[in-house]
Amino acid sequence: MQVTPLDTRRSSLADRVYDELVASVLAGRIAPGDRLIMDQLADALDVSRTPVRDALRRLEAEGLIEASGRRGYEVRAVGDREVVELYQAREAIEGHAARLFAELPDVDQRLDGVRSEIALAAASAEAKGIYTANRAVHRAFVEHCGNRPLLASFDALWGASLALFAYGQKFPAAAVGDLEADHLGLVAAIASRNPDRAQLAMVEHIRAGLGEHLS
Repeated sequence: MQVTPLDTRRSSLADRVYDELVASVLAGRIAPGDRLIMDQLADALDVSRTPVRDALRRLEAEGLIEASGRRGYEVRAVGDREVVELYQAREAIEGHAARLFAELPDVDQRLDGVRSEIALAAASAEAKGIYTANRAVHRAFVEHCGNRPLLASFDALWGASLALFAYGQKFPAAAVGDLEADHLGLVAAIASRNPDRAQLAMVEHIRAGLGEHLS
């Protein structure tokens, strides 16, 4: 079998262009409705068109932009329906992770890792932001449930540009204390070793977040 070596430099450059475009959207430097022209972006970022094209195609696949004219794209406005769908996907992934977690024989030991992540997130929330802290906590629940495909699904959902925009722009500005107390309630539900209770607690937690998001 023969394979072609990967051009890691090109991949890295495309990732950097992608990260810069997402950061610009989150910061408001690029707004919904703005057009993104491949040649103009390549000149502005001082790179060739190839990594820009790859980054734009990734953003289009993730739903943040759509094709508009020759070699151009337009930043989409994220509607409430799409936000609801993102939260519904979270319910499926994180709710099932909580159920699996409660069924583990070593649930108490694994929950120690989650408690540590909650404490760390609460301590760093003001510096890193409530979105980043909350994501770290929820990832800990999925990671410690021991199901790697679920964790991959979590990372794909939370890491997609559409989700980053939706959560990053509108994520509820909860107090740091609320972050810790709310998630320790989820720990207690999982520690009960009742899978139904654990799943319901996680789903209700996510739905409460959606309600705040849409209010």
